[in-house]
Amino acid sequence: MVLIAGGGLPGALASAELYDLVSASFIAAGSMIAARSQLSASVLADGTALIAGGMNASGGELASAEIYDPAVASFDPTGPLTAPRFNFTLTRLDDGRVLTAGGQ
Repeated sequence: MVLIAGGGLPGALASAELYDLVSASFIAAGSMIAARSQLSASVLADGTALIAGGMNASGGELASAEIYDPAVASFDPTGPLTAPRFNFTLTRLDDGRVLTAGGQ
């Protein structure tokens, strides 16, 4: 499964879908807490996904973050980034932390 969340330029979206590679079909995955575009995401060790940053519908940069749990198809808030950013990467490290790099 592939999680597809948020929007691209020019608009932020809160919607999310899962793409099933086997059946080549999309399944609704609920809505994020915040509408976002230009966000970043990383799969965590427990199979959840961290979604962070991006831009809101007004073009403002976001520092907020949320966790997607595929077992219950829900998004829950988590601690924010230390600074708002968009167009950046998230990389899960071996010790479970997530490195944020680059962006604006």
